[in-house]
This record gives sequence, structure tokens and C-alpha cells, in this order.
Amino acid sequence: MSSYKKKKKLFDGKTKALYETDNPEQLILAFKDEFGGESGEVIEKKGEINNQVSALLFRYLDGYHIPTHFIHEVGKDAMLVRQLNMIALTVTAHYMAFGAHARRLGVKDGAALQPSIIEFYLKDESPKKTALDRKDVQSLGLLSAEELHHIVRIVTKAGVLLQSFFSRRGLMLTSCKFEFGRYKNRLWIGDELSLATCTLRDAATGESFDWADYRNNLAGLRKAYQALGLRMLTRL
Repeated sequence: MSSYKKKKKLFDGKTKALYETDNPEQLILAFKDEFGGESGEVIEKKGEINNQVSALLFRYLDGYHIPTHFIHEVGKDAMLVRQLNMIALTVTAHYMAFGAHARRLGVKDGAALQPSIIEFYLKDESPKKTALDRKDVQSLGLLSAEELHHIVRIVTKAGVLLQSFFSRRGLMLTSCKFEFGRYKNRLWIGDELSLATCTLRDAATGESFDWADYRNNLAGLRKAYQALGLRMLTRL
């Protein structure tokens, strides 16, 4: 694995970077310790945690024939992935409703959403995200009707599997963000599946691991993130 060398940097974001490799169809996805907030918070070993959790979840989904861009890890904080033609959408699946979301839906706090609520958002830098109607997604030329249907199926199946995965670790998956890309005429899950994209709660205590709640508590954020990562990676 160590023979895979990072070449030209293609993308350098707040929390991840992408590099070319000797294979034009493969990239190295490297995870950073920066949290991504405006003040540039750093969480020690966050890059390693997100890389290892993503690898774990991608392997798990691959085992159930859900296509992901993951090939294998190439270090503690990086993985080799297929080069996808990414779709400019974030797909958010809600599996349980808490707080304002539960009140908006008129359901009890902690209610399971069956079927899950799947929302589509344009992937851009705007701080205010507005959900797109499924017809809007097609009208904007982002997905065909067939692709839209296929993504809903993938997200629904992945949600069932991920909920089971987290449940075995004493955690409830309340929502998850997915990104997709095209490769060889197929749709694949891309980007990451990690503590940064999954919203979790402790099944026994109800403690929320919604990182937005920690914006003014960096010390608490670091402690919770590292503890949850350890919990994920030691209960295999």
C-alpha cells in the first residue's frame, strides 16, 4: 500500500485533499485534522479517525453490493479511491426526528421515520441550504429520472445497513449525508462516510453527537469526537 505516491494536488479543501496517482482512474483522498469551522479548529487525529471510519463503512457497504469509490487504505489518514465524475448534490437521509425537526414534522422526539426522509441539496458554498424538489433535480440536469430512482434505492438500502451497524455499537443513526459520482456508466457513493457525515446518538443515554452543538465548546468537541472514534474503531 505504501507504494502509492501522491502526485499533483487536484483539490485542497478545509477537511480533505485529493491527489493524482500514477493510475489516471484512481486518486488518493487524504483527510485533515482541521474541523472545517470558520476559526480553523484542529482536532488531533481527526484525519486518521475519519479515514479509518470511512474505510470501515465503505468496506461494510461493499460487502452488501453497494458500490462505493473506496479501493483500500494507503496510510492512517488517506485512502485510494476511484476517480468519479461527482454530481453537485448532497443527499441527506433522515432516519429519526429530534428537536426542531420533530416539531416541524409533528412527531414525538426520537420518532423513527419509516420510510426515511431523503432530501437533495445543491453542493455549493452557500451557508443557507434549501432542499430541492426531486423534479428540480431533474430539471437542473443533475440526474435523470432513472438515476434519481437508483440513488433513492441505494440510500434507502445503505440506511438500513448503517443503522444496523451503529446499533450493534450502542448508537442510533439519526441522519447521514451521501455524495454520488459516475464511473463507467454506474453511480457510486463517493466522498466520505464518517463521523463528519453521520449524526449519531448514544442509544443508552440519548447523548447527541451533532457536531453543530459543539460550536462554542472546542474542548468538548475534541473529547467527544475522539471518544466516539475510538468507540467505533474498537468495536469491530
